[in-house]
Amino acid sequence: MKKPASSEDIEVDSIERPLPAGLHFSEIPHAKTRSLRGVLIVPGSTDGVLHMPEDDVESSAHWGVYHQHDLIAVVSLVPQVAPAMEPSSMLRFYALAVSPPWHQLGVGTAIVNRLMQTAGQVGATILWAKARPASHGSFLKSGFTIVAQGVLNPATGMKSHVAWRGISPKNVNGS
Repeated sequence: MKKPASSEDIEVDSIERPLPAGLHFSEIPHAKTRSLRGVLIVPGSTDGVLHMPEDDVESSAHWGVYHQHDLIAVVSLVPQVAPAMEPSSMLRFYALAVSPPWHQLGVGTAIVNRLMQTAGQVGATILWAKARPASHGSFLKSGFTIVAQGVLNPATGMKSHVAWRGISPKNVNGS
C-alpha cells in the first residue's frame, strides 16, 4: 500500500462527537498493537497478545490512538479483497480495538473516519472489515453495508460479518 502524503500525528477532534483533550492518532509499528488488541479482541487469551497473519504483509499499516502517553485504541489496514467480492481496489481494516473506558466517546468513529481518508488518498474504492456481530450496529451507523454473515475468522476462531463501504472523493476530504 502506498503511504499517504503525511504520516505525522493527526488530531482526532474533527468528528461529530467531541473527544477528550490530548487525544491523537499516530502510525505505530505492528508490535505495539498486539497487547491491546489481544486483551480486547480475544478476552481470556493466555498471553494477551494477538498476532494476525495480515501483520506480516509488508504493505500493512498500523495506527494507535493515544490519550496523553497511553495507547487507548489500535487498528490495522491491509490491501485485501473481501470474500465473494469482485476484485477492485480494496483495503481491509482489522483488529480495531478501543479500551473500554473510551467506548461510546467517538474514538472508533474517529478511527474509521481516518481510515476512510487514508484509503481514499491511496486510491482505494472500498474499505471493508470482518465485524464481530456485537459491532454490527456500529458498522451500519458508520455507513457500512453487511455483505456476508457468519464468516469464520481463522485468527480469532470467532464468526464475523463482512462489512464494506464505498469510498468517494467526499470521503477523502474527511466530509
